Amino acid sequence: MKSESPAVTLADRRPLPDTVLGERRMPRHPGCVSSVRRFVRDVAKDHEAAEAAVEIAQLLVSELATNALTHAHSAEPVRVVVVREGRLLTVEVRDSCATLPRMGQSDPLACRGRGLAIVHSLSHDWGWNPVPPGKAVWFQVVAWGS
Repeated sequence: MKSESPAVTLADRRPLPDTVLGERRMPRHPGCVSSVRRFVRDVAKDHEAAEAAVEIAQLLVSELATNALTHAHSAEPVRVVVVREGRLLTVEVRDSCATLPRMGQSDPLACRGRGLAIVHSLSHDWGWNPVPPGKAVWFQVVAWGS
């Protein structure tokens, strides 16, 4: 169940990953977002995740990776971690910026500013954890049956 203010309430609630399915470092270049989408797709498919979950995960990781590249002003690579937690596929995007994510109010005609709202509406759950020197922003989608 999602809360109304996930960035505030989920940070302390999310457990650390148990079963890491894959991990990748992404250079700080906007062109790398498409390779991160392929990476998440390939890892999820290799572990027989449901097709709908794979498609949603690709969209959501591109939103989080784009945010990390846009807002985390650092030379450090962005790290993407794919985890299985029971029925849930969890994808974390880690960057070295400690600034917390926040869902903003966006003009419906604007080209930007809706990424976290999309993550919130399409994910099973989402949030962030402090991961020194920055943070991990994550989402979960139901990808496997019980």
